[in-house]
Amino acid sequence: ISPSITTKRFFDQYQKTVGIDLWNSHYERMHENLRKLKEVNRNLRREIRQRMGDSLNDLNFDELRGLEQDMESSLKFIRDRKFRVIGNQIDTCKKKAFLTWLQVRNGEEIHRNLLHEFASMEARGEDPHYGLV
Repeated sequence: ISPSITTKRFFDQYQKTVGIDLWNSHYERMHENLRKLKEVNRNLRREIRQRMGDSLNDLNFDELRGLEQDMESSLKFIRDRKFRVIGNQIDTCKKKAFLTWLQVRNGEEIHRNLLHEFASMEARGEDPHYGLV
């Protein structure tokens, strides 16, 4: 081995000398993994088509019933989520309405207090406009 030899060339020479292919088994595992992933992808695409109402002709009664049950389960999950979102929105609106009511009530109370103070000043003979710009 010389310092100028690359790692790839070293392994290539080793394979040639020993008479085995180091990369072939790795390539075959990768190829098998790719085949499995393509099969998973194909099954998922078929399932999506079936859930969209396509590709149902190949299904028997039990498969159709299973698909129907899956759809009902999904629909229930979606409805539950929708009602939770609506409930949260209603709660938020109620809180905002209550806060607005409190602000209005506090504003009315402040107004009444000011009117009472104004009347008290007039009753004492003080000028209620004194100091106002």
